[in-house]
Amino acid sequence: MNPPPRAELKGHLELFPYGLMVAAAMEGQIPVAIVLTWAMQVSFDPPLVAAAIERTSRMREAIRTSGSFTLSFLPKTRGMDLAKTFLQSSRMSEPERMPLQLSPSRAPVVEGALAWLSCRVRQEITTGDHDTVIGEVIDSGGSAAAGDVLLLSDTGWHYRR
Repeated sequence: MNPPPRAELKGHLELFPYGLMVAAAMEGQIPVAIVLTWAMQVSFDPPLVAAAIERTSRMREAIRTSGSFTLSFLPKTRGMDLAKTFLQSSRMSEPERMPLQLSPSRAPVVEGALAWLSCRVRQEITTGDHDTVIGEVIDSGGSAAAGDVLLLSDTGWHYRR
């Protein structure tokens, strides 16, 4: 059986309900951050999350070398404005202008996020053009009850591939 045409398949894959968040890691003393949608919880005990990161990205290398990453959940109320600050053009040229702060565990998290998770890498899995990174949550903050999470479907944005 042949797979469906690429355009049709892309539309079908976009039906998944993705939360829009920011993944961040330290590259030495410099924070690197990206907008991310492919993440989920995978275990309660220990608390584990999985995030799919493009294999050839600067973010993937920062996670590989630092051994850690954070996920910041963006609020529906102003998450679009926050997300735009982490798009390709601004985050690579001016990392000091990103709205990031260091958590108590010294991990970069988004100022104004609903909540955030700081994770230590436990496992890395090669999955297609992305690597799936499994992280154990070692620290968290914010208030999950402070509002709703921004979803990809709220933005009108679509994947470029």
